[in-house]
Amino acid sequence: VDVNPRFLGCKTFEFTDEVAIFDLLDISLFHGWLCAPGSETAACIGSRSYNQLVEQVINWEVKLTTQSQRAAQEEAEAEAREGEGEKRAPPPP
Repeated sequence: VDVNPRFLGCKTFEFTDEVAIFDLLDISLFHGWLCAPGSETAACIGSRSYNQLVEQVINWEVKLTTQSQRAAQEEAEAEAREGEGEKRAPPPP
């Protein structure tokens, strides 16, 4: 069963069809993924669900990878330009 917990309390889940079935059958769902209230972790997570946090981590990874690749490309281009300048420079007297 695919349930998507939120970290605000042991009975908080994103409402989905799977969770609705348990609700209709009056079966309580609990999870143990909790943060200490008022903690830095709780402030970072807020009311996001597990799936929302996973998506955010993936987006950060993509952004960091893109930035890293861009920086490496810019560095390689700068080195290539420096190398071309050295080739063109007249020899010292």
